[in-house]
Amino acid sequence: IWTQLFFLLSGFVLAYAEMVRPKSSAAAQLTQLQYTWRRLKKIYPPYLLTIFISMIQISHSAFEWKTLILNLLLLQAWIPMVNES
Repeated sequence: IWTQLFFLLSGFVLAYAEMVRPKSSAAAQLTQLQYTWRRLKKIYPPYLLTIFISMIQISHSAFEWKTLILNLLLLQAWIPMVNES
């Protein structure tokens, strides 16, 4: 539970710090959708690279293809799957 609390709190602090950062007079304040899109553009490419490297390193028989879609959509923690082997 402490790990989940840590991630929740750190996510809040990162979002809050980014959204209340003073902007120049020409720039409007960042909306939640803009913030989310900026974060995904930074996080998603290395995430895809890591998944690709994992697919190469893990033997094809051990790789769970049914979880690939969940991982690509960043839903692997929301829909947990039990290893059937």
